[in-house]
Amino acid sequence: DMTKSTIMQTKQLVNLETKKKKNKHGHGFMNKIVQLKQSSGEEYYFVFDVNIETTILQIFPLSNAGTFNPTSKLRSGRKRWKVLPSSQILKAKIDEFEIVHSQIVSKVQWVTKESWDIVDSS
Repeated sequence: DMTKSTIMQTKQLVNLETKKKKNKHGHGFMNKIVQLKQSSGEEYYFVFDVNIETTILQIFPLSNAGTFNPTSKLRSGRKRWKVLPSSQILKAKIDEFEIVHSQIVSKVQWVTKESWDIVDSS
């Protein structure tokens, strides 16, 4: 049926455009690890929330929590990054930050129990 096909194509285009707009305005930052642009140090943050209208990120600072287990084939000796339970949420402008290549490790529900391997760091 031609009508169903046209409706499906229109929905796909709308979804694609919506995704582009969301990423352009900050949704791409949600649940990512970021650092200040042109940062040369190891100050990383977990993005907890993004306010698209005000372009404000709510972020938690990450702390180096030792290294990954030597038995880990992929991560042995690499730094483990975590949000400390005592961390305060910070607010920052989205355009001051860039996303850092990282991998989530534990895949748990609570951010304070999660670990990240920041691929851009040693």
